[in-house]
Amino acid sequence: MGVMTSITYLASILLIVGVVYEHGFTISEVEAHQLQRLYHGVWIVFLVDVTLRILLEYKDTRRTFSKLTWILTILLYLTLIPVIFHRPEEEGAILQFWEFLHGKAYHLVLLLVFSFFSLSNGLVRLLGRRTNPSLILAASFLIIIMIGTGLLMLPRCTMNGISWVDSLFISTSAVCVTGLTSVDVASTFTPTGFVVIILLIQIGGLGVMTLTSFFAMFFMGNTSLYNQLVVRDMVSSNSLNSLLSTLVLPSMRVMMGRMPISSPITAAAAEMRPLFFICFRL
Repeated sequence: MGVMTSITYLASILLIVGVVYEHGFTISEVEAHQLQRLYHGVWIVFLVDVTLRILLEYKDTRRTFSKLTWILTILLYLTLIPVIFHRPEEEGAILQFWEFLHGKAYHLVLLLVFSFFSLSNGLVRLLGRRTNPSLILAASFLIIIMIGTGLLMLPRCTMNGISWVDSLFISTSAVCVTGLTSVDVASTFTPTGFVVIILLIQIGGLGVMTLTSFFAMFFMGNTSLYNQLVVRDMVSSNSLNSLLSTLVLPSMRVMMGRMPISSPITAAAAEMRPLFFICFRL
């Protein structure tokens, strides 16, 4: 299983790189076709990995997999339905369900979730090597700032491009949640760039290691006591259960504020938007 785990990590990284390339650059039809082949290959890798874990390590899998992990596994196996069964000819709920399972959005979101969980699990396992928690926290912020700098420089994130200095400054400001900017954000960034900035703010506010450790513990359930204590110290929490409220509540506020902000402008929506902007900043 060690080789398969390494292949899964590589597939997760390739998937994330592919998604960034697809949404960050203007691609041709040939490149789009190659990305689809990449996504299909990653899908096969995850199917094989999950199947091998269930068949070869069923006892450990029953102990380490949480209920939500089993649900995600079932959702992954549901992607086999369009492969096994042909497209229904009659209109109705069955056809809509088949098209939903066959859709790119369903596949891509599910694969990204599995990729994030896989990489989070691998990252948390590194904590078992008795690395200094303060060093891990500082290094994680530095890494996410550099990643954010690269993402903000993607062609589809800005209107007319941006220098690496401005990109680094805005990425650092977003991760550190300072609210400072060296450019006019509204006229410089596209909706894709806004999404990147919002994600950087959320990751920086919650903490990189808090996110990765939480998902690895919640969905994989195989972290050591030392790893759990490190995460508890990072978030100044007396109980690991409080991580759930730490992560979910801010995310729910962002989603509630984001929907009316991105909705079509009407008279009623225009009056409500300032209120939702205030809620978004809380």
